[in-house]
Amino acid sequence: MHALLTILLLLTLATRAQSTVEKIDELMQAYYNTGKYTGVVLVADSGKVIYRKAFGYANYGDSIPNTLEGKFRISSMTKQFTAMLIMQLVQEGKLELSGKITDYLPYYRKETGDQVTIHHLLCHQSGIPSISRNKNFRNDSIRNPFSPQFLVKHWCMDDLQFEPGTSSKYSNSNYNILGAIIEEVTGKPYEKVLKEKILEPAGMKNSGLVPDSSAVNGMPSGYLYVDSTFKLESKVAYSNFHAAGQMYATLHDMYLWDRALAGNTLLDKKWQQKIFTPNHNGHGYGWKVYRRLYDGQKDSCTTSYHAGGFGGFHSFIQRFHERNMVMIFLDNTSLGRRKTGMISDDIINILFGLPYEIPVRKKPIPLTLEAFRKFTGSYSGVDGIKRLISLEDNRMIYTNDRGRKYLLHPEAPLTFFFDKEHRWTIDFSANGNTMTIRTPPKNTTYKKE
Repeated sequence: MHALLTILLLLTLATRAQSTVEKIDELMQAYYNTGKYTGVVLVADSGKVIYRKAFGYANYGDSIPNTLEGKFRISSMTKQFTAMLIMQLVQEGKLELSGKITDYLPYYRKETGDQVTIHHLLCHQSGIPSISRNKNFRNDSIRNPFSPQFLVKHWCMDDLQFEPGTSSKYSNSNYNILGAIIEEVTGKPYEKVLKEKILEPAGMKNSGLVPDSSAVNGMPSGYLYVDSTFKLESKVAYSNFHAAGQMYATLHDMYLWDRALAGNTLLDKKWQQKIFTPNHNGHGYGWKVYRRLYDGQKDSCTTSYHAGGFGGFHSFIQRFHERNMVMIFLDNTSLGRRKTGMISDDIINILFGLPYEIPVRKKPIPLTLEAFRKFTGSYSGVDGIKRLISLEDNRMIYTNDRGRKYLLHPEAPLTFFFDKEHRWTIDFSANGNTMTIRTPPKNTTYKKE
């Protein structure tokens, strides 16, 4: 009887595990089928991989499918590795978290460099404007590669936006400067330090820095999703992203990175805890960190995550520390932006036994241009910020307060859904004088001006 009960228990657990995997696969297949995700994904729970799969194409022109072995650009997820390198140097006594920029880069602008510490750079509390916001950098760096020192000297020394340590604002400049500091302190190129101190110890044999002059064997093409079609991205000088965003990796290598973090194999636990300690606005060192409710909202665990995206690639990693769980998404299109966090939340809900939503392909209903025109105009909310509804090429367009445009499709006479955002809708009043934007769990109403 005891043996029979044991067998029944094992069968029940196996069935439950299979059911979870099937739910994840159904979810991912739905996101792919509705045109909301393409790339590779890995889910590990309690230290074991339970799901990994590739979707879409590495090359749409030749119909070459993505594979689990593909080498994807991970862009700003590079910052995690830079932060680890900095903390390794701190552990070795070669850097101090309280050390100033000018302690390590004698060429740096003194009046600002004397105020900004390594800690400020790591958790985006420096006040240094982001290099990616600099128009001169964007214009000059598209085709022309520059040295890390040149980048810092010319585009990372602007006036401070706030007093260091009093606020936080995400800035790529922080990590360009950290990369230059790593090279200055070690006397070696960032790429070599990365390989010696992280990639080789972690077994990450298929990761590195994206070169400017040659293609990476096994790297998918990058695509921008424009007007419902995939278009090849333009080439840029990837070395200008350097320690802030130049890396590529495979799905398996990113999992090896997670395993190295989980086992504290690259850094003593004392120092690694600093990496995952949230500061202002939840910024750790190269990660965003917060406590997330789970298990029916009765408990919580430490959660760290970060995304990366530029041109035709997008990446996302989310780790649940106490549960020893990780989700990794690598995408070679611009579809992944804003989607991977949503997909990750759905998978979390599956694993925690909470409600989740399967995306479905919505079909627009026919509406006349006259019906569209009734809703066009400028709308403002209680925050005073304006949103615009307009007609462009006989299509209805929503423009948010940052100038980002979204194509709208009529789901009902007064309800429109966002292209590629299956949970977002806009409900208009019958006279068109108000609109309610529904972005679950938030609903916001605006009045036409």
